Amino acid sequence: MTAAVAGKIAIAVAIVGGLVAGGLFLIPRGDDPPAPPAPLSVAMQTMTGRDPALPISYDLQYPQVSGGADAAVRQRVNDALRAPADKRLKSIKDGVAEPSTLERVRQEGETVAMRSSARVLRQAPGLLSVRYDHDLDSAVLSHTTWRFPEALSVDLATGQVLGPRDVFRPEVLTAAGMRTLTQRLAPHTKNGFCTVPTVVGYPERRVSIDAAERPGGGDHVPAATFGFTDAGAEFEVLWYDLGCATAAGNETVVLPYGELADLLQPKVLTMLGTPVPAVSSAPPPTSARPGAGTYTNPRFGFTLPVPPGYTASSWVPENGEGTRFTNADLGATLTVWGTNSVGLRPAEKLAQVVASVTGDGGRVTFRSADENGYTASGYQGDGKIFYEHEAIGAGSAAGLRWVYAAENKAALDKPVTDTVEGFKPGDLSRPH
Repeated sequence: MTAAVAGKIAIAVAIVGGLVAGGLFLIPRGDDPPAPPAPLSVAMQTMTGRDPALPISYDLQYPQVSGGADAAVRQRVNDALRAPADKRLKSIKDGVAEPSTLERVRQEGETVAMRSSARVLRQAPGLLSVRYDHDLDSAVLSHTTWRFPEALSVDLATGQVLGPRDVFRPEVLTAAGMRTLTQRLAPHTKNGFCTVPTVVGYPERRVSIDAAERPGGGDHVPAATFGFTDAGAEFEVLWYDLGCATAAGNETVVLPYGELADLLQPKVLTMLGTPVPAVSSAPPPTSARPGAGTYTNPRFGFTLPVPPGYTASSWVPENGEGTRFTNADLGATLTVWGTNSVGLRPAEKLAQVVASVTGDGGRVTFRSADENGYTASGYQGDGKIFYEHEAIGAGSAAGLRWVYAAENKAALDKPVTDTVEGFKPGDLSRPH
């Protein structure tokens, strides 16, 4: 048998063997298959230097990834991970460049030294969470607000930074949902959420994690950056941003997954490798008070607790939208409204209220106005007690008014206080 024939027999045997094994066997041509992409890995980088024009030095740490199959995604991930360091450098430069600050820094003969450290909170197959701690050596920029932590999470499949709308279920990003989140975070803080002054004669208001409650309003999202650890979500709470005293500083609050998972989007739980809990179709609890309900205005977004025993009417205030709640047994009405701003300052609107009350034979026993709104209380011309408060922003306003018989004051002190404390005006920065 010739060599050529022997070669043909060998090839035939090889093909038959491949078919018998269950598929077509292709004879390799000698080229090795492409190597699989290197697994994604994380390493810390440091940006150091001195500014050529300002008395600033910097030593800023941030993570970077290598490996992975998609170079474009890897670049987006790395850009997102470096962004906090770049933002920190710019903010300090802008602060020092302010003329009066720069003069003081030069008078002190100091170099403002900024430092940022970074550490990975959790690296899961689908996401990477990182915490940055920003510090500063400066006698001039000595305020505590120059030093703070922040956290972020990046989707490793897309390179997108995960914001609140990517992380939380839609029903959580409401006034009621933020109250639920606040209630779950509170036991894990050192001293709970602080209280801040409201109106003379009424208890202080307790702050919450809801960004919409901060001065100027905003969306119903957590007013803290957050990242994920092996134990739960780590919220970097800056208490002074919530309205607490500056001395309160900041605090890292960890909410365990057992108390958090039902608030998260299922896709986030998949990224984390955390089992998806069975979630009821019902919205999160709207109030910590048994029997109390919550009214949220669909147009203006303001919200407040409604005491038990009050019935809503279909009444709509002029030039706005709202309703009225009544309790016939107590002769009490609670009116709430929203309206787009008409250009009047809070003090001017307060003057209108006072003029209306006194013009009807009533008297105002308390009045107050500042840049955020006005409050007035006293007695109407018919002898009934009234309490009115309106929060006013650049684009819109939201308010409430209680009216009730003076003889029922003792029974109504608590309901009035509860609604005053729980009233959240929503986003007043724009018209609705």
